Amino acid sequence: MLIRPVAGLVFAVTAFLLATTTYAKCRVVQVEIHGSITGKLPPVAKLAVSLVFRNGRKHPPDEMVSLEGDTFSKTLGFSMYSRAGYGLLGEWGEKCDRVLKQVVVRLVDQEGREIDKVTLNVQGDFLVTANGIILRSPIVLHATDKNSA
Repeated sequence: MLIRPVAGLVFAVTAFLLATTTYAKCRVVQVEIHGSITGKLPPVAKLAVSLVFRNGRKHPPDEMVSLEGDTFSKTLGFSMYSRAGYGLLGEWGEKCDRVLKQVVVRLVDQEGREIDKVTLNVQGDFLVTANGIILRSPIVLHATDKNSA
């Protein structure tokens, strides 16, 4: 009758190992953006920020950023996790190699129509540090209120 307790213990240990190894152990990277908007803003304008990765995929959905007058500042995070591992415990082959390629910042009106857009390349427009990815110089977007023109 020793088989039952041993089988129960094996099941419990296996369940614990599977539960603790199914989540990625990849770090989260912070991306910092900031800037200003020139011109007259339409009511309820916002920024839509997209992160574009090495494989061309966007980080869905766009991060919506509220404006503070004619300036903005936002820190966005993303996981370096790119794919699950193989094997019983999921650890072999797990990848933490997701690479950010571009940050797309769009100024949109309340209906989501694009007013202005800037595409920033991580190589060149940002400083990559151990603590995160920091914009080298402020973004300047240009707004025009089409109703006043």
